[in-house]
Amino acid sequence: MGETSLFWLRVAVGLYSLGLLDAIITVLRGRESLFRIAHGAFGLGAIFHLVSIVEQGVSGHRFPVDGVFESLSLGAWVVAIGFLAIYWRYKAESLSVFVFPLVFVLTLVAALRNTTGAATNSARRKAGSMPISYWP
Repeated sequence: MGETSLFWLRVAVGLYSLGLLDAIITVLRGRESLFRIAHGAFGLGAIFHLVSIVEQGVSGHRFPVDGVFESLSLGAWVVAIGFLAIYWRYKAESLSVFVFPLVFVLTLVAALRNTTGAATNSARRKAGSMPISYWP
């Protein structure tokens, strides 16, 4: 994952955190008080998330699902877009209590990835590393 791709993913995490805050307040107070702000931030976060995924794919010349972190990122984006589509069609605000925290956690885990680890893993795969035996 490139540096700028990781930056946009972290921006998306910051915006998704407003959704998490809305979900926590909704559960504790029993009413949706920040939903409009959280929904707007969530939609903007999905856009930045898409920018991160596209930039990652273009820089790597491949579809960005090579590892666990990339798969988590793409899965979180698909869930976010699914929620936005369902909300647009049915106005189901109550789903946000489940979706906002899920997308936040998945994207946060994907954003915590170290950028140097990906180059090392792909270089090791290309080099055709020798099998390691742990048996004497």
